[in-house]
Amino acid sequence: MQGRRRGIAGALAALLLGVACSHTTGSAGDGTPVAMPPSAPVIEQAEWRISAHPSGNIGPMSKRELRRVRAESLPLRRAVTEVYDALFLDPAARPAVLNKRFAARAARALPARSGVPASVEKVRTTLRKADIGIDASGARRAAAKVKIRARGIASGERFALLHRGTLWLEKKGGTWKIMAFDVRQKRLR
Repeated sequence: MQGRRRGIAGALAALLLGVACSHTTGSAGDGTPVAMPPSAPVIEQAEWRISAHPSGNIGPMSKRELRRVRAESLPLRRAVTEVYDALFLDPAARPAVLNKRFAARAARALPARSGVPASVEKVRTTLRKADIGIDASGARRAAAKVKIRARGIASGERFALLHRGTLWLEKKGGTWKIMAFDVRQKRLR
């Protein structure tokens, strides 16, 4: 029993240390940590609610197809969260993420107004939801429906917006790329 308590205490200490470190570092968009000023307020963001499921199958799926779909679920979730974190939470990372996650034509076609305004001072997401359908026949294509609600301050004025997007993704060279999209975003106030 004593060893179990030590193990739990050690795990709790590691968790608290990880949380403390996550508040003092950010991300440059490419996964490298960037030191944030200690005075920067921590703004709680809505948790991602992501569902990923097989799509386009007629009849029962083979075990092999199920394994492929499950294996691609996490990389797809990462791709979607990375894109939307760049659009809403880290505008400085937007060019790098566009280059990494979008096909060239899709990146050029993305409206500049997608996401938060360039003059954003503070932003808080109140809803982050994605539903990803993965092509069952090979797990090389997927579609994601995304809904984001955010509010914040830009140029000294408060704003609130609702963003709905559909992303069509394809796996190219081991990386999930957005090949096409349909984005609708409106200001709520």
